Amino acid sequence: MNCKNSCPAVRQVMFPKDCDPSGNIFGGIILSHIDIAGAIAAKKLTVHRLVTVSMDTIVLKKPVLVGDILTCWAEVVEKGRTSLKVKITVESERQGQIIPVTEGYAKYVAVDKEHRSIPWDSPAGTVAQDSAAPVRARVEPKSLTKPILLQLAENDLSSAARRCPAVRQAMFPKDTNPSGNIFGGIILSHIDIAGAIAAKQLTEHRVVTVAMDTVIFKKPVLIGDILTCWTEVIKKGRTSIQVKVTVEAERHGEIISVTEGNATYVAVDKDHKPVPWNTPLGTTADQVASGEVPVPAHDSDSEQDCGCNHGPVQPEAEPVEGATKKNKKKKGKDKPKEDKKKKKNKKEKKGKKKKRGKKNK
Repeated sequence: MNCKNSCPAVRQVMFPKDCDPSGNIFGGIILSHIDIAGAIAAKKLTVHRLVTVSMDTIVLKKPVLVGDILTCWAEVVEKGRTSLKVKITVESERQGQIIPVTEGYAKYVAVDKEHRSIPWDSPAGTVAQDSAAPVRARVEPKSLTKPILLQLAENDLSSAARRCPAVRQAMFPKDTNPSGNIFGGIILSHIDIAGAIAAKQLTEHRVVTVAMDTVIFKKPVLIGDILTCWTEVIKKGRTSIQVKVTVEAERHGEIISVTEGNATYVAVDKDHKPVPWNTPLGTTADQVASGEVPVPAHDSDSEQDCGCNHGPVQPEAEPVEGATKKNKKKKGKDKPKEDKKKKKNKKEKKGKKKKRGKKNK
C-alpha cells in the first residue's frame, strides 16, 4: 500500500527484543501494533477516551523478521452510536520488498471518566447521564477515506507533509521522564531509527550511526501524542549518507513541531569496515581497496567523504602543465635578498684589495 493513497498509523523497525524463541517477531508484538494503529485512527474522530472492545480473527500470513519495517495502515470503516470500527492492514518492508503480513478489524468505544460508554461525537466532558446532550454533526464518510497526508498538505500544516514518515508511534507512560513529559532520549532514539530507515533504503549494506548534529527541543512531547519522524536524504558521500530528520507531535488534531536534526550513517562490511554504500551486498573494504570491486558513480561522486561529520574532503588540485617549468625559472630569478647583499660585500672587498695592491706597487 502506497503512502500517497493512505496514511500509516504505525511504522516501526523490529528489534531482537521483539523476537519469540524461534527468532521471528513475536505475534503479540504485531497484535499490539495493530491495536495501537486502530486506536490512533479512531482517536482522530473523537475527543473522548477510547477502549478496545473487540478484535476480529487475525491470520498471520507471513513471518516478520528482525530488521523489518512494520507498517500498519488504518481506516475507519464503520461508525456506531458509541463505537468506531477500524480496518488495519499490516505490511513488512524487507530489503525494498513489501510483504503482506495480515489484516483485521478492531472496534473501539468512547467512554467518559467513569468508563461508561458515550456517543463518540459528543462534546468534551459529556458523561453517560448526559447522553441526551446535543450531538455534534458527524463526519461524512467521504472525509474518512481521504488520505490524512493529503489533508495535511492541503492545510499546509507541515512542509514535511508531502513525504512519507519513517517512524510513527504513539507515546506511552513508560516513555516519560520524572516530570511527566516524554523522555528526550526516547525521541532521540526514534530520530536515529528514522534516519537509519531512510539510509537503509539506499544501500544493501549494514549502516551504523557515526554522527548526529545538535538537536534542540522546541516543544515537549506528552503522553498520548503521536510522534512522527519525517526523513530526507540530503547528502551522499562515498561511504556515508546524511539524513535530515524532522519530528512532529500530533495532539488532538494539532500538529506541533518538536525538533529537527541531521544524522550521518556509514555503510560497513561484515568486519565493520566502511565500504561504498552503493556497492553490492557482500563487498568488503579490502575488495574495494584492491580494485576487485568497482565503485559505481552517483550524483555526489565528486565529494570524497571520510565518514566523519566535518563535510567532504576537498580533493588535491592537480598540477597544471607548464607550471613546473615556470616555477623552476622563477627559482633562479627570485633569490633571497641576503644572498645579494653578501655578493655585493664580496665585490666591495675584492675591489678594496685590488686598490691596496696597486698602491703598494
